[in-house]
Amino acid sequence: MGRVSCRVSSVARIRGDSLVVNESFGTRGLLLAPNGAVVGDLPRRVARDTAGVERPVQTWANLGDGASVGFVQRMRREYFEGVGPVTMAMPVVLTSRDGATTTALGDHPYARSGRGDNYLTIPYTPFFALGASDAQFVLGWPQSPDLRIYDAAGSLTRLVRTAGERRATTVEEADIGRDALLSRQPPERQTQRDRDLVLVADSLPHYLRIVVGADGRIWRERFSVEGSNSMIAGGFARRDSSTTWDVLAPSGEWLGVVHTPPAFYLMGGGASWIVGSFADDMDVKVPRRYRLR
Repeated sequence: MGRVSCRVSSVARIRGDSLVVNESFGTRGLLLAPNGAVVGDLPRRVARDTAGVERPVQTWANLGDGASVGFVQRMRREYFEGVGPVTMAMPVVLTSRDGATTTALGDHPYARSGRGDNYLTIPYTPFFALGASDAQFVLGWPQSPDLRIYDAAGSLTRLVRTAGERRATTVEEADIGRDALLSRQPPERQTQRDRDLVLVADSLPHYLRIVVGADGRIWRERFSVEGSNSMIAGGFARRDSSTTWDVLAPSGEWLGVVHTPPAFYLMGGGASWIVGSFADDMDVKVPRRYRLR
């Protein structure tokens, strides 16, 4: 059995019970057999930007046929120069499993961050949200409650408009966000001046993550301060409180609410079950499956 060590950004089960493991930032994909043996590497995903320059693609989700959805790594000068917050938008592409065909889906917000002295990512400002199932994928920007549903060919099949109002960030939430962000910095960048330079979003996102289950149902994680800070810490950081998810049908209709247990990181699900990673008191991660009641 082949062995490999890497930082993982996503894992997807594709047809034939094989697994695709995307390395951190998604520029490399590994194909695993059902028994866990490494079969080989998927072709490196690349695409041309609007200037015709070939750039690597960050893969964040895979469809059942192994096709990947990701962002072209295009960084504009205005994302770094100037002052104040900026929303970074990048091209989204759908790439076939063999890497031979790339379908451009247009620019989409990727993240929001500071510039100049305010170089730190802004607490509670969202990153893109993306999830995929066998035959469709869902793309969102948590500053908006809307979701975009695409089929396996990359055609937009439905724009789901959901209700929701953005809430202003409280002073206490701003302080918690600054502390959480600075705790990830080296000691020399944890001064009062650094703290004063951290920009905090004036309103909170509608949600955090999207997970699409094996049955096509769409799970959308409601925003929470703990969940947002966990994402800053790398996503899989242990959470001590439960997480609330809105569950939608594959077509986008709202079905209900599910509360997942503390210390559990949802990664997939079906009509009567969910699966993910559970963190024990030592923050050791183990796979766990729950039956829905």
